[in-house]
Amino acid sequence: MSFHPDTPFLVAENISKSFKKPSSSGLFYDAFAKKAFRRFEERKDHPYEEETVLSDVSLQVRPGEVLAVLGKNGAGKSTLLKILSGILMPSKGKVIGGQPIVPLIDIGVAIHWDLNGYSNLLLEGTAQGWELNELKEKLPAIIEYSGLEGHLHKPIKHFSAGMLTRLSLSPAFFRERALFLLDEMFGAGDAQFREQNTETIIRKAQEGSAFVLVAHNTEILKRVCNRAVYLEKGRLIYDGEMAGALELYFKK
Repeated sequence: MSFHPDTPFLVAENISKSFKKPSSSGLFYDAFAKKAFRRFEERKDHPYEEETVLSDVSLQVRPGEVLAVLGKNGAGKSTLLKILSGILMPSKGKVIGGQPIVPLIDIGVAIHWDLNGYSNLLLEGTAQGWELNELKEKLPAIIEYSGLEGHLHKPIKHFSAGMLTRLSLSPAFFRERALFLLDEMFGAGDAQFREQNTETIIRKAQEGSAFVLVAHNTEILKRVCNRAVYLEKGRLIYDGEMAGALELYFKK
């Protein structure tokens, strides 16, 4: 499949994100709440505090790129991914995208616990942007990729965490020429499934898709990523080769 590597899939311009939170001095214990559900309540007359989690972040993602987003816990990585996917809106800045975006940020976002694996596979696929008729055409290959052939008749509530990961990821990886946004989950599951996903990411990037990956498994990132950014306290302080980002990650 031909593609133009100089045409970005996605452009983020000067992204900032702030959240309002109750001031700690404006909280008091509700002595009348049930003991099992103790909670704090905000005084109505007390102002909020604003917490900035991303500050003026700009980046582009092009076809064929596998971009690692590195940083310590609380650096703003998952917030950035949610803004790129459209789950969150930025407080400032904008995101411009042209190609389909496949966000894989939480396992089982479309799961219905009263249905079986097969029905949930269809739900996951449609939530990831598949047209139902196209999904059904691809279903035999998706099921084979998932390794869940003998389990899809079972209620989903009996699935292990690894099986849920397989069910969530498998439909997505059959989307063509898309921008995939993954937060940790691509490195979940058993060794065989992790290796399968690693090879799939490499192959799909060669075919013209792109990936933005947030993970702390640096060994997998070194293998699949051809570019990396580093976030520190919500600011993008590095954009370049993987080696430079890893140096910051382990140094800081």
